[in-house]
Amino acid sequence: MMKNKSKNIRKLEKKVNKLNKKENASTKRNKKGILALAGIILLCIGGILFLLRERLFDLYNKQHSNDDISADVSELQNGDKPDDLLQIHYIDVGQGDSTLITYKGHSMLIDAGDNSKGTAIQYYLKGQGIQTLDYAVVTHPDADHIGGMDVIIYKFDCENVFMPDISKDTQSYEDVMMSVEEKKCNVHHPYQGEEFYMDDIKFTVLWPTKELTSEDANDHSIVLLMEYKNLSFLFAGDAGINIMSDIKTDYPELKVDVYKVAHHGSVGSFNEDFLDSLNIKYGVISCGVDNDYSHPHKEILRYLEDANIQVYRTDVNGDIILYTDGDKIAWSTEK
Repeated sequence: MMKNKSKNIRKLEKKVNKLNKKENASTKRNKKGILALAGIILLCIGGILFLLRERLFDLYNKQHSNDDISADVSELQNGDKPDDLLQIHYIDVGQGDSTLITYKGHSMLIDAGDNSKGTAIQYYLKGQGIQTLDYAVVTHPDADHIGGMDVIIYKFDCENVFMPDISKDTQSYEDVMMSVEEKKCNVHHPYQGEEFYMDDIKFTVLWPTKELTSEDANDHSIVLLMEYKNLSFLFAGDAGINIMSDIKTDYPELKVDVYKVAHHGSVGSFNEDFLDSLNIKYGVISCGVDNDYSHPHKEILRYLEDANIQVYRTDVNGDIILYTDGDKIAWSTEK
């Protein structure tokens, strides 16, 4: 009897030991699973923190990337007369272009919107005290650039009228040429490499070339580089992707602080390699609210954001005025 009891106890002990081993093995597996899961969670948290850090870093850079040249208008005008500052007025003409540059009593108008904007631009210029334009620049003969220039040429004394050597069979073009003839203006067709001055502001013609044979008016856009002390500004009309590639080849060291975005922010003028090379700090887009072309296109807006370029838009900001002493830049917007 004692022998059977002892035998049963040993069987029971073996069974308990076997169960304990299974339980220990299961516990070890569970611990490994928990540790693996914890590792995955930690990796995910680490990844999220890394991405968050990068995003915060980008946002900081975007907010502070222009700190070295940005200023308030009052800061620039402190101790100086406003006329002693270079001013660039990106005039809101809806779906078109018009830019006024003033400095120490001198002035230049680049484009004049479409046919409906001539009188509005006339009054804008009068509001700035302008009676004579040193330069009236027609970048190319498309109606949304040349349309209002007939009024400007007729109403103001224009010492020099710059136009590309290409005509267009439109009423807008004919109206401008009639005003030029009526006022006996000095018309000049500028070409790449020409330089001229407005007081101590230097302008260089980057495009077109004399060899250009394209029949596309946009390809003939006058592209101007303006340099004032330590800052540079680019006005590119409706120049397209291929034109920008040629300019990049011809001017490999070109750098620009403020870029008047070509062709109202159209993807047809979006040359990423060219823009990358410029080291742009500010971009200005002239376009109409809810325009028929969906300007500016999302591709260029995405690029400008990713490149931390601060953007101003006439469809959002209305009239935009840039003030600079050649070292610092301040902005004023209508909206």
